Amino acid sequence: MSFWSCLIRLKPARNASIAGCSNAKIFPRTIKGVQYQHPNDRPKPKAVVIFRNGSLPMHILEKRRYQQVLSEIAKSSRKTRSSSEIPAEIIREADNPIDSNTIRIEIDGKCVGYIPTDQARRLSLQMSEDGIDRAKCLARIRGGWQAHHKRSGLYGLTLAIPRNGWVDFGLGKMPPGYRKPTSSAPTSRLKNKKIALIGVAPTSTLALELANEGAHIVAHPDKESHYAVIAAGAEVHDHQKPAHWELARARRLIDDGASMIVLSEDDFRTHLSEIALST
Repeated sequence: MSFWSCLIRLKPARNASIAGCSNAKIFPRTIKGVQYQHPNDRPKPKAVVIFRNGSLPMHILEKRRYQQVLSEIAKSSRKTRSSSEIPAEIIREADNPIDSNTIRIEIDGKCVGYIPTDQARRLSLQMSEDGIDRAKCLARIRGGWQAHHKRSGLYGLTLAIPRNGWVDFGLGKMPPGYRKPTSSAPTSRLKNKKIALIGVAPTSTLALELANEGAHIVAHPDKESHYAVIAAGAEVHDHQKPAHWELARARRLIDDGASMIVLSEDDFRTHLSEIALST
């Protein structure tokens, strides 16, 4: 008998684990008409970041390795898309050996960068708690300017994701600490009052609490704002922080004649208590 005939006549080992077979061969996916579904194969909820229109506060650092991809996407988007905002997707890399909180950014299936480390830790934790590994969001490509003498600027990226606090992934969940108001709780103390929050996202617990009181929450102070509330912990004294800029904006509007009142969060709550007593 030839050598090849012996190989053909060889029978597979009865113990699949000894033969190096995968678990799929040991445990078939269909057992007596019941379809077995591996936990990794189960569909995960589709997440879409919900944030205020036109606001893309999260800045992604410009890196040369992604310039070619961003340049191609920017050029094609000008031809095919009427809006400057384009759909993107953030993807958790839980198996990343360097940092399990790493979050990759993709546009049209191409990697265009990564979420900054400090932001990725916050987002990755919430995504893990919500049971999602990816979410869609809006992005805007900026930069890429060209000047004389063949000078040009790097392409950058901004995302419609809040830089602080809880993120609404469109899963129907409410932020931690949110309490649904009861029927006996006052819900009209701030009816028709326009309030700008400084140092906190409009989707924060404070914003939802004031909205339940009937207030209209806005992203930035303007001439029609009734109050500008400085959230607890807002870094208004740091000239590099957006909270400092928003407070300066509110003070300029007041100097120009706006009837806006600027209060800290604690002072504003005291003010609300006085309103309740007066009514």
